[in-house]
Amino acid sequence: MINPDNSLHIVAKITPKPEYFERGLAAIKPIIQPTRAEPGCFRFDVFADEHNGQYVLVEHFRNQAALDNHYAQPYTRQVFTLYDEILAKAPDIATLTPVDETSPLDASVSRYERGLHNLKRIDGRAGEEVVEGLKQVSASLANYVVEFPLGDIYNRGGIDLRAREIATIAMLAAIGDTQDQLRVHIHAGLNVGLSLAEIEEIIIQTSVYAGFPRALNAMKVFADIQSAHSSMAL
Repeated sequence: MINPDNSLHIVAKITPKPEYFERGLAAIKPIIQPTRAEPGCFRFDVFADEHNGQYVLVEHFRNQAALDNHYAQPYTRQVFTLYDEILAKAPDIATLTPVDETSPLDASVSRYERGLHNLKRIDGRAGEEVVEGLKQVSASLANYVVEFPLGDIYNRGGIDLRAREIATIAMLAAIGDTQDQLRVHIHAGLNVGLSLAEIEEIIIQTSVYAGFPRALNAMKVFADIQSAHSSMAL
């Protein structure tokens, strides 16, 4: 994960009194989907650590204003009020800065090396697997895919990776018959900071200019990813 806009990554460990563990969990569950739908929320997942008697919240918000907006919502305030009664101690909240695992490239690197560098930043291992699979069929086409879009276009300045993925998702949805590519780039959009709610809005927007059939087909791909993403959280 990269952090192009200084967004906030948060891990919060909530420790209720043992007798209130299930009650607290029941109170948190209803706020998961409304929080994810907030325009400034990129991620909001809740995990139950029964061994340590905690709930672990993994959150990613666009900025401090988005986090403040989340705290101001009635459903959030209601949970905070309950915390006063059921918590064994104050929440342990850590604000994290992602580490970019890639190294800066000097001017001597090849287009292909630049492309692999950007592929790792955008898609991680999933993107590398796509390229490796394509190489088994056509090594030349795999090289072109890495060199031109990723080594040249994605390497340009002017807009960040998040903006490029917004454009890419919209274009793939509008073109139609691009389910495999759309699936890859929806995952890439999530990886560079888009929220599920934002990607849904991008696809809805394509219905105006590309028509409902293509927007509906794109939404089917999105629905599969949304379902898989939701199943990973509580």
